Amino acid sequence: MRREFLEALGRERQRILEHLVRRVGSREAAEEILHSAYLRALERSKQLRSEANATAWFYRIVRSVTADHFRRLRREKGVIERYGRETADRGAGRRALGCRGRCVLVALHRVRPDYREALVRIAIEGLRPSGWAAGLGITANSARVRAHRARRALRRELIRICGPCAERRCIDCPCRPAADELAM
Repeated sequence: MRREFLEALGRERQRILEHLVRRVGSREAAEEILHSAYLRALERSKQLRSEANATAWFYRIVRSVTADHFRRLRREKGVIERYGRETADRGAGRRALGCRGRCVLVALHRVRPDYREALVRIAIEGLRPSGWAAGLGITANSARVRAHRARRALRRELIRICGPCAERRCIDCPCRPAADELAM
């Protein structure tokens, strides 16, 4: 890609970012989408045939990455709903999860989207980090690092939700925030 195109993308960045924030509702998610679009544009720069069409070409990439983002959210929601149905089938629904399980579901929704995806893919769906990495186009080592950071972030969220009992790996604690948040 030529320097002029990169400069044009830099000038358009704020406008694209504002559009994405309105579309996805979160500045963090919008930044993540824009970053992914930049990476995809760099990977596919040889597909660009004319500098005159560069901006429209990049906007198509942004739309595609945004659609991928929403598809990923739907998949995550489906996995969590299936998990909830499976626990309901085994007995008392969310009560069967115990305090820790309810708190984990709440904490899972509070971590960054890329960390949540890592946790869902590896811990819940059982994908190997190398298999998950191949789908993302990153190295297996990067996927393992991301999964480790995701588990650490989830642990921090659990401590914020449950307090000191989460550090002791509680089984049945008096946590009300998680139960109240799940009821909504």
